[in-house]
Amino acid sequence: MKIKVIDIVSIYPNCKVTCRTEFGDIALTWMDANPSINKEYDIEFDANEILIWKNDIIMTELKEPAIYMDNNEIVIIGTLESVDDDGLMVVRMGDYILTFETQGEAYHNGTMIKIKVQSMEAYPFSYS
Repeated sequence: MKIKVIDIVSIYPNCKVTCRTEFGDIALTWMDANPSINKEYDIEFDANEILIWKNDIIMTELKEPAIYMDNNEIVIIGTLESVDDDGLMVVRMGDYILTFETQGEAYHNGTMIKIKVQSMEAYPFSYS
C-alpha cells in the first residue's frame, strides 16, 4: 500500500510513525531505516497477532474502505476476499489486499468487515 509518512513519533526502541493512506491516517511501527517525513513509500503491513472472528473482526454496514486510529487501535474497513483452511484471511481495500491470521468461523466472502488490531508493522519495499 502506498503511504506518506507525516510524523516520526519515536525512534527508540522502535521507530513509530504516523502515516497517511488514501483511506485514512494510522500509526505504525517502521521496520527499516528511519523514514523521511513527507516522503511516500510502498509498504506491506504485518499484524503480529491472531485475530478472532466476531471479536476482532465484525461485519459492518459501511460500504467504503477506511483505515484509522481508535483508542490506540488500528481499525480497518474492507471487503473479505477469502479465508483459507488455516485461517489466513485476505481483505481488499480498493486496489490493495491485506492479509491476517485468524481463528474461528469466518464470514462469507464479499462481506464488508471491520477489523481491530493493536498494532501493525510497516515494511517498505521498492518495485525497482
